[in-house]
Amino acid sequence: MDRGLFKRKSIRIFLEDTVHTVALGWYHLKAYEDLGLSATYLGDESTKEKFEDFLSESLPVKNRPRVIILTPEKLFGNLIQNALSSFSSQLKFITIDEVHSVFEWIHTKNYFNSIKRLKSMFECPILTFSATLKPKDLAR
Repeated sequence: MDRGLFKRKSIRIFLEDTVHTVALGWYHLKAYEDLGLSATYLGDESTKEKFEDFLSESLPVKNRPRVIILTPEKLFGNLIQNALSSFSSQLKFITIDEVHSVFEWIHTKNYFNSIKRLKSMFECPILTFSATLKPKDLAR
């Protein structure tokens, strides 16, 4: 793995679709931790305290997680957007996993259609991944 992508002062957002998030979110969190990378998973079941800890401005930069795993609902929520804007200069890239769900699930489509909004909010690459994206959807 190229650890240059995970330099200490840079942050990555790993965006999961809601349908697969609970299992995949925790799986990805463990995988990052096994690699020795600090990560946090902020999903629908995350406690208010966990969000407050993450959003706390008193948390030193060196103690912030390098990888943030979020659901679309959390990413487009006002609390997270305010926090992310405060360290957007450190944002290395945004990864959207299971992007095929854009075409399969109505409730995630509204969030994933906001990729243009993400691009306007953050000046970093947005990477999309899917093992099952249909060629007709890729052409869109």
